[in-house]
This record gives sequence, C-alpha cells and structure tokens, in this order.
Amino acid sequence: MTHGFRFFHALIIFLIASLWVVIAIGVIKYFGWYTTFEPGLLIHTGIIIVCIGCTTAIFRPLTLRYLFYTLGFRTANGWYYFVAMVMAVFFWIADFWLQFYFFLDDGANDAIALQSDIKQFGSISMVLAICFLAPMAEEILFRGILLKGLVDKVSPLWAILLTSMLFAAIHFSPNDTLTLFVVAVGYSILTLKARSIWPAILAHVINNSVTLYYLATV
Repeated sequence: MTHGFRFFHALIIFLIASLWVVIAIGVIKYFGWYTTFEPGLLIHTGIIIVCIGCTTAIFRPLTLRYLFYTLGFRTANGWYYFVAMVMAVFFWIADFWLQFYFFLDDGANDAIALQSDIKQFGSISMVLAICFLAPMAEEILFRGILLKGLVDKVSPLWAILLTSMLFAAIHFSPNDTLTLFVVAVGYSILTLKARSIWPAILAHVINNSVTLYYLATV
C-alpha cells in the first residue's frame, strides 16, 4: 500500500489529536457546554481538522486532491463496498448476541441514556455526531493515518493488531472491548485491501446508524 505517512508522522498526529480530545472535554465540562450540545460534534470535528491540518503541514505544498488522497480517500472497487455492508451487519448482529447472551445486557440502560441525550441535544445533532462525524474522524485517524504509519514501521499484521487494540481501548467500554477489537481488525484489513478508507467509513456509518436507531426505538 503506497502512502506518504511514516511512523513518526502518524505518532505525532495521533498525540496531537489525543491532546485535542483531552482539551475539548475539559473545556466542555468547564464551561458546562455538555448541557447544551452533543460533545461529539466538537470533539470529532476537531479530530478531523487536526488530521487535515497536520497532513497539510507535513506534505506542503499540497493540493486539495492530494491531501485527501494521502488521508486514504481514494476510489475503491465496488466489491469492497459490498463487503463493507455485509461486514457492518455481521458485526452488529454479533455484538448484539454477545451483549445479550454473554454479558446479559439488553441495552436498556444505553437506550435510556441515549433517549435522554436525544431529548436534550436533539436528534439531528445526535445523528450527525454519532453516524457521520465519529466514523469519519475515527477512520481518518486510525485507518487513514495511524495504520499506514505503523505499516511503515512494522509488518501489516502487527500494524493491524496494534491499531485495533488501541481503537478498542480508547472507547473505554469494557463490555465492548472484544467486539471493538474484532471490528477494528476487519476495518483495517478492508482498508489495506481496498487501498481506501471509504469502505471502512461506510461500514462504520452503517454500524453506528443501526445501533443508534435500535437504542432510540427499543
């Protein structure tokens, strides 16, 4: 997989993005903004801006087309989009089964929390933050930058495993750790095979959208 990112580039961008998340959460809590809008709107938009800004700084001068190409926004074979849709449905069903039968969690608490957030922040901001901005930000950072940077340093297998473990860990959801790891492995393989992050973004959007719809209507 050809790319311009090196491990050092990816590490710096990831650290800056992580610092942004910490700062954003602190600012939101300090000013009490968590009561007025969905925090993910600010957090994930900031991650996207950090990724684009750092990539532009690293590879300047950089055309807009090459910028997005470098981040992984490349044309992929239609077959990979079909695989992404199948993968998204399979992972969602597997996660539902694992939560319901293994952890004995019917999602009631998550549903109550989500429905409360929808009443507080509005359905549009929730859909935008969860179904679109979160998948875009996470795929750019983890599969578009970090995965490619690690491939430059270690084997593709280790790059997939390391980024997937990190992806699962940063969600701070013990019951979902295994599922998140497996999902991240699937998205990483899909990205390397397709040479594009578009299929992984599609799978991520579908998964988050189905989860949001289920929790909002259960």
